[in-house]
Amino acid sequence: GRIDLHVVNHTGVEQAQLLLDRSAWVDTAVTAADVTSLADFRYLFAQEEVASGTEYPIEQLTFLYSGLVNDTLDSDRKDHGEILDRQERQRQNIIYEICAPRGAVVKAPSEGILAVFSEDWDAARAALEIQREIGAGPNSAALRTGLHSGPCSITKSSNGLDYVGSTLDITTRL
Repeated sequence: GRIDLHVVNHTGVEQAQLLLDRSAWVDTAVTAADVTSLADFRYLFAQEEVASGTEYPIEQLTFLYSGLVNDTLDSDRKDHGEILDRQERQRQNIIYEICAPRGAVVKAPSEGILAVFSEDWDAARAALEIQREIGAGPNSAALRTGLHSGPCSITKSSNGLDYVGSTLDITTRL
């Protein structure tokens, strides 16, 4: 319902500070964890996120690691350029499947891709799509994909926004 608030200052000096807190906004609030896990934010503000040398704890994010497994086993029987082209196409497909459901690539070293999601379900959907897209069909490849949710810290590295903590270590080892 409606609340009327009347404030009276008897000091003769203009001084007032009023703080209103409304808990109904929580379902529409956005957190730093939500924003920094969006691909557009990471692209547009790659060098602007946090001050160098600082770490900020995040209660929970979901990380996905996906990489090709033993993709060079048959390299003696195939053209090296063909293998590299196929690997690059597969990496681009993985990146697309990560970004489609509101995820963002954190790191993309040659052996795999580490991504972040603010919602568990978005990460699971991306993992399933990556498996469907890359792990099936005539040009399929063996994939290693791991998901893990938990606490982490956000920091700035030489490559921009980065996450640290045991949650990431576990993800890359699954």
